[in-house]
Amino acid sequence: MIKDKSGSILFYSLSLLFILSLLSLASLKLYQVNITNMRTVAEGYLAHSLAEIAYQHEYLKIEDQVESEIEAKYEDRLAQEEKRIEKAIQDKEEEAQEKKREEQEARLKDDKEKQNQDQDVYEPIASLNKEYLAAIIDQGKLDISDPDQVYLIQVNTDLDSEEVLVNGPGLEEMLENEDEETEILLVNVYPNYDQAQEDLSVRRAEEEVNKEQAALDEEDLPEEKDKELSPEEEKAQEEAKKKRMVEAKEKELRQVKAKLKDQQDKEISQQIKDQRANLKLNKRFYFNLGQVEYYTQNDQQHCRVIIYASDNVYDLSY
Repeated sequence: MIKDKSGSILFYSLSLLFILSLLSLASLKLYQVNITNMRTVAEGYLAHSLAEIAYQHEYLKIEDQVESEIEAKYEDRLAQEEKRIEKAIQDKEEEAQEKKREEQEARLKDDKEKQNQDQDVYEPIASLNKEYLAAIIDQGKLDISDPDQVYLIQVNTDLDSEEVLVNGPGLEEMLENEDEETEILLVNVYPNYDQAQEDLSVRRAEEEVNKEQAALDEEDLPEEKDKELSPEEEKAQEEAKKKRMVEAKEKELRQVKAKLKDQQDKEISQQIKDQRANLKLNKRFYFNLGQVEYYTQNDQQHCRVIIYASDNVYDLSY
């Protein structure tokens, strides 16, 4: 008898432990759900399981929809960002090339101006005739009475141009005999003949050097300006340019992708959280073991489950 009683107590204890386990499992699963008019623990757990499956099925559909919509939105944003990055890099590359061209043109212009300045160091003072000579003598701008004073004159004709040194009387004679086809320019005035010769020798040596340098520069400038690259050089430059642009794009795109992915994940998480908090179902679900109907009443979510095996109806409230 004692043995039988001990066995009964053990069986009762195990049964109670099993029931408590089911209740514990059910409470963990149901969290804020209350089941009314529950017949048995097993059937109550089945009712809750069917309700949970139906709810999760609908919730996962909403979750998938939220993820799809937000992912599509961020894919569009990423495509727009990619286009923006490409345009910004292209504009930057074109700006750099334009700046390089402008610097080259400015350098060529400076070189050309320097050549012109070197060539035009000695500008003829004025075109002379006897009336103009008399006028500047009267104005005190020129004095030809000094017998030692020498004048550097440039005589231009249609066929030739030459420079000559003359004294005061020689200058007056040249102006007297000037014809319409001849132009006389006063280039410089020297206190004596020796200084004039010395200056002319230096000038002509400099002019010769300048002419030679100008000729060399004239040959180099078009070559520098209009230099044509070989097909291999053009291809190498184009490949280097494409590589720079691709690397710049990939670098910036990685940063943009990381930023957008972080924003996307946060938005998905928040929207799913909001959807779940505000989810109100009005729908019927059919399973092999029973039927689940979700409905709202007074803005509260309710659920009714019918178990086919017993025809028992369970009401679940949230």
